[in-house]
Amino acid sequence: MATSPSASTSFTCPAPADATGVGQTLSKNRLFYEQIRGAGGVQYPVSALPMAPEDWERHFGAAWPKLRDAKRRYDPTNLLTPGYNLF
Repeated sequence: MATSPSASTSFTCPAPADATGVGQTLSKNRLFYEQIRGAGGVQYPVSALPMAPEDWERHFGAAWPKLRDAKRRYDPTNLLTPGYNLF
């Protein structure tokens, strides 16, 4: 059974404008993402938090090698998906 975030965790809407507030929101997003992953879930994380290539590999699971190989074959100059830090 999945556990929910603690009652002290909250979202800020609209997003904070200062760097400290943005950092805190991104940290909360990471916490939620890891809790979801730990419970066996997945999330479409684009723009919710910074993703490292290792996060993407976990996200795509067994499909990752095929996706990575196709990317290398069809996009050798890394023109596609430049901002998502996929590869």
